[in-house]
Amino acid sequence: MKRALRLGITGKIASGKTLLSQWLRENGITVLDADSIAKEVMEKNAEVRSELITMFSEAVYTNGKLDTKFLAAELFNNNEKRIAVEELVHPLVLEAFDLAFEQAPAGSIIGVESALMFQTGFDDDFDIVILVISSDQQIIERNTLTKRFSETDLRARLAIQGFSKEMEDWADFVIENNSTPEEFIARASTIIEIVRIIALGELPEEPMRVFEEESDPQ
Repeated sequence: MKRALRLGITGKIASGKTLLSQWLRENGITVLDADSIAKEVMEKNAEVRSELITMFSEAVYTNGKLDTKFLAAELFNNNEKRIAVEELVHPLVLEAFDLAFEQAPAGSIIGVESALMFQTGFDDDFDIVILVISSDQQIIERNTLTKRFSETDLRARLAIQGFSKEMEDWADFVIENNSTPEEFIARASTIIEIVRIIALGELPEEPMRVFEEESDPQ
């Protein structure tokens, strides 16, 4: 059938997935950001707001806006609360993605950037998943330049994200980002050309990653 191709983009924090997403947007491909949509859900959905206030108090919002630093601190070392928030927010985020997929023109590509695609099983919603990999040392060096997090905080976030070597086998394409941005984008551009060709063909009704699993005789 003719429909839009669903492209997942994942990788560790500061691995380069956002750089890839921005390059895709500059080249005419829509890429949605899971974190941004989750934040929008938490700010605009009245039921979600009420649940979050019950969980964390009024301090979770400042002047009507989600206090992301407060929420991150609350969730950082509390798996029980983190899972509760994910169960509250993720279904609504998936609804937003499904709507975008349905409304996209046939033959186009709709990308979604999400750091926890494999960890949450979210990858089954996609036809193709690209994993951006970068060594922890490279990630730490980039963070030293941006000063977004302290090194201790960054290492803790890397640990919480729970990436493993086997995830490289779960991805359809793996792009290494351990050199210059130009070299990274050059590698990515070759893969995206393949994705563009696939998007123009006939796709199964279900996402390709689910279709292939169902078709596997094993």
